[in-house]
Amino acid sequence: MRKLYLVAYDIRDPKRLRRTFMTMRGFGEAMQYSVFLCDLSDKERVILMTKLNEIIHHDEDSAMIVDLGQISGKAKERIDFIGQVMPVPERSAIII
Repeated sequence: MRKLYLVAYDIRDPKRLRRTFMTMRGFGEAMQYSVFLCDLSDKERVILMTKLNEIIHHDEDSAMIVDLGQISGKAKERIDFIGQVMPVPERSAIII
């Protein structure tokens, strides 16, 4: 079962910030600075959490992962914007 997650992070060191950003690009779409929307399976969520856990310094940095619910449900309806509306990415097949 796939779910939609909102991931936000606050990283103090520029090198760790860049590494975190590059890692997040592999899991979701950037919505704003340090905020990503990710369509993940349970396994992918664990892998993401493990990677973030390895990057951040726990006494300086933080990351927040919010479960917005199943992709097939009303997860995208839980997102409201004030001001400029950002398109909520649609998950589609990737052909390599």
